[in-house]
Amino acid sequence: MVLDQRVVSLQKSTSKEQEDFIKEFTPFILSTASQRIGRYVEVENDEAYSVALQSFYKAILSFQEEKGHFLPFAKLLIDRDLLNHLKKRKALGTFGG
Repeated sequence: MVLDQRVVSLQKSTSKEQEDFIKEFTPFILSTASQRIGRYVEVENDEAYSVALQSFYKAILSFQEEKGHFLPFAKLLIDRDLLNHLKKRKALGTFGG
């Protein structure tokens, strides 16, 4: 898959190239985050987006092509990290949805 090879090459590329890739996949990040938390997620001032964005970047850096495809891997990391974030907020009594 061409996307998977692109992600592997991004691991050794400049932060500008990684930034451009992340911008290209912002709709995917937002959609995945919205599905996980059950509400619309905004780019500006939304904690869920920040968590999802960090997860996507972590997915780029840790992706291993021989273990599967990138997008399902990124979705898994975003889902997991958002779920952990929501559990933590709920435990702290700051759960706002």
